[in-house]
Amino acid sequence: MSITVDERIEVLQIEDLKVNTLASYFIDLDGVQELCEDLAELYKKEQTATLGDEKYLRILEKEAYLIEDIALTAINFLNTHKKVLEVMKRCSSKRSKQTKPEKNN
Repeated sequence: MSITVDERIEVLQIEDLKVNTLASYFIDLDGVQELCEDLAELYKKEQTATLGDEKYLRILEKEAYLIEDIALTAINFLNTHKKVLEVMKRCSSKRSKQTKPEKNN
C-alpha cells in the first residue's frame, strides 16, 4: 500500500510552501520513481536475456532511451522544484528542533 499525495502533504507542516506546490512535487516525485522502477525492471530482463539476441538488443535500446528520459526528468525536477527540495533538505532537522524538549539547568 502506497502513501497518497494528500497523506504526504498532511504530515508536513511547512508554512513556506503552498499545498498545490507540495502536491506537484509529490506527483512529479512519483513519476521519477516510476521511471527508476522501469529501469530496474529492464536491467533484470537484460541480465537474463541471451547476449546478442534480438530481445537483448531491444532491451539495451529501451534502457538507453529510458536513461535519457530519467536525466531530462531529473533536470526538469531540479529546476521546477528547487524551493521544495531546499525545504525538504531541512524539514527533519527543523522538526526535531521543534519537538525536542528544552533542557532546564
